[in-house]
Amino acid sequence: MKKFILAAFILYLPFQLRLSQVVSLNIVNLFLIFLLLLFIFSRKSNSIKSKFETSLLIFLLIWIFSFLHTLFLGIEIWQWEITKEFKRLFTLVLGYFVFSRCVTTKKDLHFLFYTFLISIILVGLHVWRNGMLAGMHFADFKRSSGPFGIGWEGSDIAGGFLAVFTPFLLSTTLLARKKILKSLGSFGLIICFLGIFATYSRGSMLALGIASIITILIAAKYFLKTSKFTAVVILFIFVVLAFNWQRWVPQSILNRIEGTVQEETYGGESKLDISSQKRIGAWRTSLAIFKMNPIIGVGFKVPEYTLSYDAHNTFIQILAEMGIVGFLAFLWFLWGVFRETASLLNTEFNYLRIGFIGCIIAFIIVNMFYSNFFRDTVVGTFWIALGMLAASKKFAVKTNQLKK
Repeated sequence: MKKFILAAFILYLPFQLRLSQVVSLNIVNLFLIFLLLLFIFSRKSNSIKSKFETSLLIFLLIWIFSFLHTLFLGIEIWQWEITKEFKRLFTLVLGYFVFSRCVTTKKDLHFLFYTFLISIILVGLHVWRNGMLAGMHFADFKRSSGPFGIGWEGSDIAGGFLAVFTPFLLSTTLLARKKILKSLGSFGLIICFLGIFATYSRGSMLALGIASIITILIAAKYFLKTSKFTAVVILFIFVVLAFNWQRWVPQSILNRIEGTVQEETYGGESKLDISSQKRIGAWRTSLAIFKMNPIIGVGFKVPEYTLSYDAHNTFIQILAEMGIVGFLAFLWFLWGVFRETASLLNTEFNYLRIGFIGCIIAFIIVNMFYSNFFRDTVVGTFWIALGMLAASKKFAVKTNQLKK
């Protein structure tokens, strides 16, 4: 029963805006109640502590302080909305603690990871389908938001989701031993690449491209120790695709990328497109707000509610809201995640480790262009993936101990 509740939570999170809400009852809140009960009654006290957990707890404490800082400002018109926003974001962290503490068997972990892959594929299908209905030629109103919004306004969120989680499908395709799982990963990989093209989200495509390159190179290095032929084939395909990318990338995407830099008149000075100018303007304004209180920041969501737009960059937004203290704690947390993935090297969880390396690289790049860490429809899935990474550690350790 427990694993089915967790699986339903995985599938529901990215589609919560598309699924109707029960009258007077928020479905996410219902799931969170179930997760809390699971954490209280199903957790294992002897769970292995992750390398990033201390830094995560410190960051969460700073996040709480930032929220309280906002409340103490006494601006009543913001307080209710900010409280709801903080609750939506902060309570989703419970997903990490439940998945890391309450997944007690290797069989359940595999079941939940496969469900996780299916949820990514379903999002990719939804985004791609909406993009096909809109047409293949670029226009803002034709960008696909999938399940993350109406029209084109959620397209960057959809692109960010696919960029961050598609590396798991890539690592599964490369490293899975079961043919059915390898086929599922290959199908999902194609769908998610088509989906991210339908969003026309340049930052997301850049993030997925870099994450995919690093994932492939790490996988090839792994295969050099186990199957040199496989490593050569992977590198050959990678080189061919890399040097001929303009042939397989849709022309509408190339036009979108080339349109980033425009010329005012013939022979005139080049300038960025309006979208890029707005993003850079948001960065500059948010950095100016950071300088007003550089140590502890100005408070949770204060810059966004003051300016009517977010920083379009998670790291700058954390600087403005939580100051240098929160920013350093967040970087410490991300570094701990990298260290944790390295600890799963040469175990049966290589597919999860390599997938998460690609995931965290894409996460960092995506959040340099968007504030997706502060989107509850996206970050909940990130906490789940992090929980599965932590849960896999105890099984990997047990396997190593049996070999000694």
